[in-house]
Amino acid sequence: MNYKDLHIGSIIKRRVEDLGMQTSDIYIKLNCSQARIEEIFQQKSVEVQLLLIFSKLLDFDFFRIYSQHLILYSQHHKDPVKTRINSPEFTRNLYTKEIIDFVLELLNKGIKSRLEIQQDYNIPRSTLQKWISKYN
Repeated sequence: MNYKDLHIGSIIKRRVEDLGMQTSDIYIKLNCSQARIEEIFQQKSVEVQLLLIFSKLLDFDFFRIYSQHLILYSQHHKDPVKTRINSPEFTRNLYTKEIIDFVLELLNKGIKSRLEIQQDYNIPRSTLQKWISKYN
């Protein structure tokens, strides 16, 4: 999954296919047309309420995908005092298994070096080393 350029409609469609559900099951449960469901599958983003409905219907936390994006691609601020005053603080210890797998895949396939991963995603060297020893 490409966490940098998210297309939530295709992710929802892939989950529907993984579960073996028919689109007719979905539009009956959501009380909308089949064309509307297909339109949702084509959308890069969807309303929060609709995403919540799909999360419940398909038993999958689609919001976690956005959380993982924030963890991987949020800006690293140099001034921690200024950061606390102006914006919410995101904790860095929320690495999910999917994120760890994504980072290790980049490393194992030679797409990025350890240093590039540390710099691009603000992952501490010690954390990356623990992942390599534990999951590789």
